[in-house]
Amino acid sequence: MTRDGQMRIGELAAELGVSTRTLRYYEEMGLIEPSGHTAGGSRRYTELDRERVAHIRTLRDVMGFDLERIRRLLAAEDGLARLREEYRAGPRPERRETIIAEALVFYEQMLAEIDAKLAALLEFKAGVETRRENARRLARESPV
Repeated sequence: MTRDGQMRIGELAAELGVSTRTLRYYEEMGLIEPSGHTAGGSRRYTELDRERVAHIRTLRDVMGFDLERIRRLLAAEDGLARLREEYRAGPRPERRETIIAEALVFYEQMLAEIDAKLAALLEFKAGVETRRENARRLARESPV
């Protein structure tokens, strides 16, 4: 870790169990952006960057989202964060209404991504259940 508390790419990769190539690819995909660079161009990451990469891994590994869907979810989350900051700063009343309307659009986008994933999972589950029932039927009909 550097003196200012930032991590080098190799440190972040090791801490999270990913390769530096993965982190560079996430950057190329627009999923992460290093918080800084050295004069020589080396990437530097903060604790917030580490949390974002961990969140990406959870969305990918636990939730099963592909990177494109993760990119869309993160874009919505980033948009919501910007709106939250603006709302907390105390905008004019008419802007507050617009902020809330924009936030609702982001939430709808996120829910659409989640619903699409759930539908795919439910379809897969139904197929497995059908094959299981076919196997049970064959087992009942098969002479012993």
